[in-house]
Amino acid sequence: MQQTHQQMEQLHAQARTKVLAALRPAHRSLLAQVVGSLAIAPNPDPAGAVRQLNAALSPAEAQAVISTHNAAMAQMDKIMQSAHQRMQALLTDQQRSGTEIHTFNGKAPGNQMYGMHGMSAPTAGDILLHLASPEGEAHGFMIRTEVHTQHAM
Repeated sequence: MQQTHQQMEQLHAQARTKVLAALRPAHRSLLAQVVGSLAIAPNPDPAGAVRQLNAALSPAEAQAVISTHNAAMAQMDKIMQSAHQRMQALLTDQQRSGTEIHTFNGKAPGNQMYGMHGMSAPTAGDILLHLASPEGEAHGFMIRTEVHTQHAM
């Protein structure tokens, strides 16, 4: 699992670097300003911040952000599937039968995943705000994998 965690961290860092490089300097500065404002606001408005970022980005910048996000999602899905297979190989048949795993496969795992959870696919502003925030390091926004284990009594 440590290897999987390291791969996910590396992929996240690469995606973040690529996304930030796709932005014009003025838009990187705007992102910093928006994140800083949210951090000190008495009543932060993340939805308003996302709208502000989406309005400022050029279509090419927005597409680069979304494409990078979707590519990272696909790679993370493959990493998680591989980790799942390694984990399953260690379990007995009885343990495997008590484990329910939800994964999301398809051509656009990010969009498919969000639709399955009743959420719309993230916009470029959503992605930027997440990648620039400290909790963005947790990958929670970029991939959601649920593991439910039933314990026999």
